Amino acid sequence: MSESGIFLSEEVFPRVPIRQWVLSVPIPLRYYMAGNPGLMSRVLSITNRVVRRHYQTKGHRMGMDSPETGAVTLIQRFGGSVNLNIHFHQLWMEGVFFKNSDADPAKFGFVPKTTNDEVVDVLSTIRKRVVRLLIKRGYLEKDESLTGTGAEGFENSEALLSGLLSASTQNKIALGERQGQAVRKVGSFGGPNEKPRLTGPLCATLGGFSLHANVFIPEDKPEKLEKLCRYVSRPPVAESRLFKQENGEVGYFLKSQWSDGTFAVSFSALEFIEKLVALIPQPRIHLTRFHGVLAPNHAWRKSVVPEPKKKKEDGSKCHHGRMKWAELLKRVFQIDLKKCPDCAGEVKFVSAIMKRDVVVKILDHLKLPSELPRWSPPRAPPNMSFEF
Repeated sequence: MSESGIFLSEEVFPRVPIRQWVLSVPIPLRYYMAGNPGLMSRVLSITNRVVRRHYQTKGHRMGMDSPETGAVTLIQRFGGSVNLNIHFHQLWMEGVFFKNSDADPAKFGFVPKTTNDEVVDVLSTIRKRVVRLLIKRGYLEKDESLTGTGAEGFENSEALLSGLLSASTQNKIALGERQGQAVRKVGSFGGPNEKPRLTGPLCATLGGFSLHANVFIPEDKPEKLEKLCRYVSRPPVAESRLFKQENGEVGYFLKSQWSDGTFAVSFSALEFIEKLVALIPQPRIHLTRFHGVLAPNHAWRKSVVPEPKKKKEDGSKCHHGRMKWAELLKRVFQIDLKKCPDCAGEVKFVSAIMKRDVVVKILDHLKLPSELPRWSPPRAPPNMSFEF
């Protein structure tokens, strides 16, 4: 998470204003996309085209020829209660790049900030095009009613995985004693006469679709951009919110209390594993994607992204690689391993000790543990049975 945030904020995004667009979709569509990565990519492509046109139109109005913009999408598969909830976090540059001539480098042009009416128009267009796609693929009837379970995306998957994904999407239990307890709630995709409504600043909803665009980072706030990039790159489960209950079950605190007073959710061991399984993406599915001028093969990318800070000994640029552990500790926790915690003096590298007996003697002298902890033998979960 931290490494991705540093990479995106320092080596991908130029020093321009950034706006986050978050698109949530109706519950049935989340399930369809979980089993059909191709459908998920098509929905994301529709979203990109609509938002990209939003910025290009602004650029044309300001007299810029052939304006282009760019974004990074981080596809999140999880919700706040360890449930399957596929939605898109998109970081768009609030402006466009243009060229006065083919030989000139791309220049950034500022455009007016996004308004509430523009968010409503963008959401309406996204919803219209996604519904049209679902009707074409047979997921919806022409009257926009559901036509199936969405299991078409699971022809090559195990039925058990299909059930886990379906239950997690709807906050249900798929296995064990409480199988299928929750009532399945399916919302509509919005009727033809339904109008989008604002639910907050730069936030609109329509037929189960929700678009939030109120998070804005100015160009002179790189530390806030890094923080936002770390947030959208976060893992699905926060260890700090996990706890063990007195009855031995797993508890997970919610980020904010629900309207009915619920502040945490509870799972048995099997139920918790079930929820984790549903969050695992299918193989070879990229959850971070680059668009527009930030795409790897775009002709303007070299003149848009920042210059890499790292260089090889011969002075040539090197590709981004894993950050050193010491660098991450310094950036994330402000722990500088090159300075002594007692006198703040510089710590010098003396040697790397590789012999086990020497390492044990040093640790024993410092009264530190020199033996590895013993692993407990694996065992099956108690009281678990499957019927096939």
